Amino acid sequence: EEGVEVWGTNDLLVNQEAQLDLRLCTFEGKTLAKTTLCVRMPANSSEKLHVVPPGWKERGGDYLRALFRDGRRTVAVNRFLLHEPKHSVFPSPRIGLRLAKIGPGSYRAALQSNVFALGVVVSSSREGVYFHDNFVDLDPGVEHEIQITTRLSSPVLRRSLTTHALNSSSGITRGKS
Repeated sequence: EEGVEVWGTNDLLVNQEAQLDLRLCTFEGKTLAKTTLCVRMPANSSEKLHVVPPGWKERGGDYLRALFRDGRRTVAVNRFLLHEPKHSVFPSPRIGLRLAKIGPGSYRAALQSNVFALGVVVSSSREGVYFHDNFVDLDPGVEHEIQITTRLSSPVLRRSLTTHALNSSSGITRGKS
């Protein structure tokens, strides 16, 4: 049995050098194995960056998390489920949502989950609310920020927001703000 290939795509016209952080994780937040590599991506290309050894899969775990970082800036994060979603047992997440005003008509929503949350969407019961990123996976305990643009006041916006994850038992969870 071969390992899992990790590929990267650089669609920029310049070479990229960055750090690749690979982790074997459980849905509950345990890291069972990890490795960090310095990688170089040629301009305008795709290439294999690493092969995750087959032994990692034998340790258990639910998914691989690949984080591509250029210094302190996260360039990309991706997850690979080790089993098809229909064959996975996902825990039900508790998703928190903190809202902060960052300018006139501009807000930052910080999302966080206690367990892996698959396909989280933030929505508003009101019209005129625009999300700059609105469909994300959340790793346990890792905050993800989404920018929101609207003419609504902070209190009205807070009351209108809900989160939904594909693996939530109730379907809809009201985020804490």
